[in-house]
Amino acid sequence: VIGPLYKFRTAKDAEDKKAIEVELKAGLEFMEKDLVERGTKFYGGDVRPMMVDYMIWPWVERLDSFDELVVHVVA
Repeated sequence: VIGPLYKFRTAKDAEDKKAIEVELKAGLEFMEKDLVERGTKFYGGDVRPMMVDYMIWPWVERLDSFDELVVHVVA
């Protein structure tokens, strides 16, 4: 997920951006599926967030800075 975010910033044209959107969406879907399979509220467990959850959170926050990307991937 992190790689596609950086690639999106440097994409040359709309075609490149579309390919990166597909890659990012696949990564986010994988993460969501993994969390569902764990059956927990957080990656680190069900009781409270652990270090892994805190390491992921900043990247989720950065998605807002990619207005163009968020419209297509998150919506």
